[in-house]
Amino acid sequence: MADKVPQIGQALCNVMAAINPIPKDKQAGGGSYGYKFRGIDDVYTALQPALIKCGVAVVPKLKSIQREDRVSTKGTQLIYTILHIEFTFICAEDGSSVTVATAGEAMDTGDKSCNKAMSAAYKYAMFQTLCIPTERGSNDSEDNTHEVAPPPPPPAPPAEPTEAERAEKGRAWCSHFLAEMGEGDLCQVFIDANLKPSAKIDTMTLDELNALKTAIVAQQKGQAK
Repeated sequence: MADKVPQIGQALCNVMAAINPIPKDKQAGGGSYGYKFRGIDDVYTALQPALIKCGVAVVPKLKSIQREDRVSTKGTQLIYTILHIEFTFICAEDGSSVTVATAGEAMDTGDKSCNKAMSAAYKYAMFQTLCIPTERGSNDSEDNTHEVAPPPPPPAPPAEPTEAERAEKGRAWCSHFLAEMGEGDLCQVFIDANLKPSAKIDTMTLDELNALKTAIVAQQKGQAK
């Protein structure tokens, strides 16, 4: 006996045949920024009778959610949400099914960004799976949009210390270790650095301080052996 052909494919074709066009009769914005769109209620109203008539149920499943805070160009705090959702179309006659995946994204100043993202994901899953016609040059968005401010520039790298600042740091470092040395060791590190034992740290140049620091480190390593 041949395997029975799943009926979900034919059921979806029947749904497509039963759907009337969904006009974009809602208006968002005004002037050059205005556009017409179809809301989620328009899609529900058009699809529910066709789905019931053809015995098809649609079951959503959230796969992932991503949320972040953004700021509009006017300084308003926005919540930005992206959802990845699977929609399974199930044929009531034989239980066969097909699953489609889509993403929905939305921004809102309050607690509605997730709701809007779910609506967008559902609408586009239905539009693409059931080939619902769209009007050229128009958008299927919710009834408000937000202009997001550009991200702040990266922080400037820290400024390189000046020669005077490096010299001051070198003096502090050398003074700390010289204060702990005996007179013999003290004289030796000055000699190793090609400096006079009577040289004053406060008047040393950066190069002299670096030489003294190298001599101190070398002496410490020699004592550690």
